[in-house]
Amino acid sequence: MQEVTAEQVSPNGAAWSTGQLKEAVLSFLEDFSIEATPHSLNELDSYPAYLAPGTTIYVAHPPRSSLDDVAELAVRLRGMGYQPVPHLAVRRIESDAQLERALVSLRAAGIDQAVYLGGPAGTVTLHNCRTIHGSKPNLSDAGRPLLLHTYAAADALPYTCNPLPSRLAGKVVRGKPARWADHDPRPCQMPPDWSGGYTSLFALQQNEEWSDEQRDVIARQSAEIRANG
Repeated sequence: MQEVTAEQVSPNGAAWSTGQLKEAVLSFLEDFSIEATPHSLNELDSYPAYLAPGTTIYVAHPPRSSLDDVAELAVRLRGMGYQPVPHLAVRRIESDAQLERALVSLRAAGIDQAVYLGGPAGTVTLHNCRTIHGSKPNLSDAGRPLLLHTYAAADALPYTCNPLPSRLAGKVVRGKPARWADHDPRPCQMPPDWSGGYTSLFALQQNEEWSDEQRDVIARQSAEIRANG
């Protein structure tokens, strides 16, 4: 966990007291929810140290997990005093029998909410860029590609250059280019310094060390992105 000081999060350069910082953090965390996956089953013992009873926990249905796995995690979370909301990813339900089995176990545990994910192929969800998110280190030999389609208001201008620009970077898809910039009054951490070569957001989160060879691979991939748009 990264340490954050009052000076780092204070707007307008004025330092906050420890009490003000604590109040701001608690206010931010009021009525929040988090997301868990079946891969978190072996980490449930750590949840009470961070999550109060009654916290809403959405149970996602990622690849390589079954609906039975989702139901199992939701039931265990309910038993720990949380409010699980399992995802019912229609395209991953194997059979009517599996769905009925999951619903029976959820009802028996007192779970009365679920998120129905029934969109056709190509369905997308939109997330605010300030949504707190992260990931664990990639300890496998497999790559972890990430495709980001990022949209912003025309008057929301970046503070630094895009480390992976394409031919569509900065393209106005609706309306006209802005002549004035709109400044969000909320404090915002400055973007990373990629001047030494771009790695990845994941590498930055985990403080991973990258070799010159790895950076060369990213540089070639970046060049292909710029060339192909």
